[in-house]
Amino acid sequence: MTNDTPPRDHIGAIPIAGDLAKKPASGLAAMAPRHAPSTPPARPVKPPRRRRWGRRLAVTLAVGLLLYTLAGYILVPYLFHTVLPGLASRQTGRSVAIGGASFNPFTLSLTLRNTIVGPDPDGPADQADPILSCGWLDVYFEAISLLNWQLNVRLLNINDLFIHGQRYADNNINLASLLPAKGSGATDHYSFAAIPIPFSLSNITITNSRILFDDRKNGHTYSIEQMRLALPYLANRRGDRGLLPRLIGRLTSRSGSETQFIRPEFSATVNGSPVQLAGETRLTDAGTETSLNVALQALNLADIWGALPVGALLVMDKGIADLDLRLIFTTSQDKAPTLRLQGTARLHDLWLRNQQGQEVAKIPRATLTGSVFPMTREYHFSELVLEQPALHIERDPAGNWSPAVGGPARPAAEAPVFEMERLKVIDGRVSVVDRQVTGGFAMTWSEIQCTAESLANTPRQAGKFSLTARTGERGGLSLQGDLTLSPLTAIGMLVFKDFDLQGLSPYVSLTDGYSLKGGRLESLETKFNWQQEPGVKSNLSFNDVRLQGRGLALDRQGRTILELPEFTITNGSLLVPEKRLDFGELHTNRTRLLLEWDTAGALAWGLPLLGKDSGWQANMTALTVLEAQLQLRRAAQPTPLDLTMTEVQISATGLGQPASPGTVTTSAQFQGGGAISLNGPLTLHPWSTTLTCRLDGLPLPGLQPLLAGWLVPEITAGQLVADGTLRLPDWAFFGSATVHDFAAGLNGTTMLSWRQATTKDCQLTLTPFALYIQDLTVATPFLSWTVDGEGKTLRRFLKERKTPAAETLRIEHISVQDGTLHYHDRTATPPFSLVLVDLTGSATELNDQPDNRINLTWQGMIAEASGLGEEPRRGSAKATATLEVSGLAGLFDPGPFFDLRLHAVGVKLSPLSPYLEADLGYLVKGGNLELTSALHRKDENLTVDNTLAITDFLLGDPVAGPSRLPLTVALLTDEGGVIATDIPVAGKMDDPSFSMRRALMKGIRNLLIRTTASPFTLLASFFPDQTVHDFVPFPYGRSDLSTENRKNLQGLADILRKRPRLRLTIKGFADASGDQEALVAQQKTENLKKRLVQETHQTEELSAT
Repeated sequence: MTNDTPPRDHIGAIPIAGDLAKKPASGLAAMAPRHAPSTPPARPVKPPRRRRWGRRLAVTLAVGLLLYTLAGYILVPYLFHTVLPGLASRQTGRSVAIGGASFNPFTLSLTLRNTIVGPDPDGPADQADPILSCGWLDVYFEAISLLNWQLNVRLLNINDLFIHGQRYADNNINLASLLPAKGSGATDHYSFAAIPIPFSLSNITITNSRILFDDRKNGHTYSIEQMRLALPYLANRRGDRGLLPRLIGRLTSRSGSETQFIRPEFSATVNGSPVQLAGETRLTDAGTETSLNVALQALNLADIWGALPVGALLVMDKGIADLDLRLIFTTSQDKAPTLRLQGTARLHDLWLRNQQGQEVAKIPRATLTGSVFPMTREYHFSELVLEQPALHIERDPAGNWSPAVGGPARPAAEAPVFEMERLKVIDGRVSVVDRQVTGGFAMTWSEIQCTAESLANTPRQAGKFSLTARTGERGGLSLQGDLTLSPLTAIGMLVFKDFDLQGLSPYVSLTDGYSLKGGRLESLETKFNWQQEPGVKSNLSFNDVRLQGRGLALDRQGRTILELPEFTITNGSLLVPEKRLDFGELHTNRTRLLLEWDTAGALAWGLPLLGKDSGWQANMTALTVLEAQLQLRRAAQPTPLDLTMTEVQISATGLGQPASPGTVTTSAQFQGGGAISLNGPLTLHPWSTTLTCRLDGLPLPGLQPLLAGWLVPEITAGQLVADGTLRLPDWAFFGSATVHDFAAGLNGTTMLSWRQATTKDCQLTLTPFALYIQDLTVATPFLSWTVDGEGKTLRRFLKERKTPAAETLRIEHISVQDGTLHYHDRTATPPFSLVLVDLTGSATELNDQPDNRINLTWQGMIAEASGLGEEPRRGSAKATATLEVSGLAGLFDPGPFFDLRLHAVGVKLSPLSPYLEADLGYLVKGGNLELTSALHRKDENLTVDNTLAITDFLLGDPVAGPSRLPLTVALLTDEGGVIATDIPVAGKMDDPSFSMRRALMKGIRNLLIRTTASPFTLLASFFPDQTVHDFVPFPYGRSDLSTENRKNLQGLADILRKRPRLRLTIKGFADASGDQEALVAQQKTENLKKRLVQETHQTEELSAT
């Protein structure tokens, strides 16, 4: 006979079987075996000789029973009341107290009263006191489980349970200290299966309990009041229980108990709303399965959102959920217990924002169907449907994304299991705002339709996805391919339609001052591959790009440098991690391109275009350009070089091979005339090429900036023909060149021209600028040299400039044929003009460095100008004299250097009369001049030794008062009719009062002064071997010539014969008083002589007598 009375239920009956619905027994009766025999069996009669051992056994059992009873009633309560709180306090770091404990060793029932766990004394932020308390705890153990080293509880009653949880700002929870510490490799969740001691709990009842949770990070408080919970079974037992426990279990079990159901129950008031759930339990030998149906309508998700882990990142302002779930808890002897939530969740009006208050997402409707295993972190969803979701993604100026993306890498063992059979997005919307980039970026995608199937985070398991969206009024996007969640990888095909490229300007302005203006992608088709490893920068690449675009413009500092009205790309690629952009085969039509060099001579932009230290590289395989316009502008010149080419045709192939260059062929027309053709190899990295170049009829006025550093006149005409090689990017030309019909001048007047200039060996480099010519032949040159009002001559042609650090101009040899020079001096009154024709000669070793000396040898004819006071016109004069010039010249010294010898023969003097008459006092009616000059100038110091020889000199009428010019002419003209004299000139060129003409006239005036003051002294200077006196002295009172006088007069007669134009008039002079005295004295002397003679005769007569 069996005892079927169940134990007493202290908190209310929870029916777990039909025969247990009766009133439970109490006391020892409740612990009685279910199949105890009604009549104990009769004790067998033992032989008398064994009674002594029986007494000993009885005594031993009695002593053991007494010790067991004392240990149970005294020792066990002492351990729980005194020892266990101390151990728990040291383990958790919190104060733990148990008010009272009792244990019945015979019924194996334990009762704990007033258990309290207090705050952490070392944690000032832990203000929950207590964090856990329990008014009453009853535990009934099964003794049979101890035979298999298991802990089985057949009844667990908990009354007045209170839990106070808190989450801090760092996401830590105060209750975590009550859980066992996780060892190395542990996950962040706890499982009953991980407890090392096998156990099972039956008939768990929690009544009159309360849970309070303070979320300090989000400022929310959640409460569960008046909670009642009934759980039929909870265990982690697995494996075989052993032979003896199985036999005892079979003897104590009832037939039919394998299919009994125990109904679980939950009731409470959650945040003020009553909740009551009920379920059922199925119990078998294999284990138990407890199910609980949850049907909630209009659940306010905002109230519980903060308690979820995602609540630390996002704030839910609004959200309603309709839940139709089934909670299934399963235990098994061979497996760990599991908890499964399956069913459907319908969500409405979800509004999410970040912690800064910015909107993140709005989801009007969402439906999720599937199963979740919280204890093992497995998520199996059959379908997720999002209707009209709106997602807002934003990056602030500091580079922080909202919502936050990425995070620390999680080991694969800790990753949850995720499966999604189908994902569907209906009419979605995504807006992206980036405030970190210059100028900001914003884009919106609407009408998003997306489907994805067979998604799972199983490594390398790929699912299928497709997505379409619209942007703007006509733009569209389409993606499809394979999607892998672990690692996150998307591979497929991307198609764009009518996309505005200008919106991407903040991301392609890769150097300061550059920006996209306009541009649309009419179509883009490409294969893409995106990989995002945890904790690793994303890997994005596009391959097999096929693109058609129009209206693209690239600006630099407000000026358009590239316009692509039509362009296509095929076989392109973009590798983001490697920072490589390959345009593949690029075809453009009607392109406008500006190539500009800055003041330092560097190309202002090129490939790559991505900024100074960006590391990006751009490449292409082939290039085709049709009907383009190319503008070359170089700002390094004093005046910017600006050339425009039209009808540009470019064909380049084989550009994508790093090891070998490609080939390029180019042809173009210059605006204003002329053409160019180029062909040869081309290398993109680094950008360089050496091309065969042919220039035909290039207009030279556009090349004025190349000579603006030296040449003052503006180039008005000329065409350049050149054959050679052109090297880029430094723009270096090597070859032959011919300039036809060149002309340059100012204010409409031609100052320099030639019919043809030819060189067979020319080298021109723009970066840095340098020009080298081996031999230059100039045919029919013309030069108009005018001395302006300031007296400047050379500076009208060559500019004053700083001496370059390196040589920039060098011409080894220059030959001139049939040249013409017009010289016009505006400083003279009236202005003086002179024409040189038939000029031939050469100049060697010309360069623009200081101390350079050009060796000059020139011959030509001097022609008479058409009129005085007018600048000569070409062809207006005829040759009358010859001129030879030789010597050295330094045109690029700080002050021009000259060491020249000039020899002119047959110069007519009559044209010079207007310039001479003011100083001579006479008109000049004729004469021929032969002039030899030795001119030396250095450091502004000028010396000129002039030797003049004039023949057939004829004076006209006087133009002023009396002048001694005729005497001077007579004194200077020899017997051959030649006037020869030296007129040296010296002065400083930086002296404003100095000029060559004034210095010459001053020399002539000095000659006139000398003639007037001492003509005989001047004559004496002409005849140093003759003694010339300006008078013949006679003694007083005498008229006869002395021998000395006769000699002097004979010398003077010889000089007069050598100066036939000189007439000598001799006038006598008498000093009356002196002559009278001399005559008186002479008479006295004569008288005295006569008397002496008489006296002498008388003396002789006396002697004779």
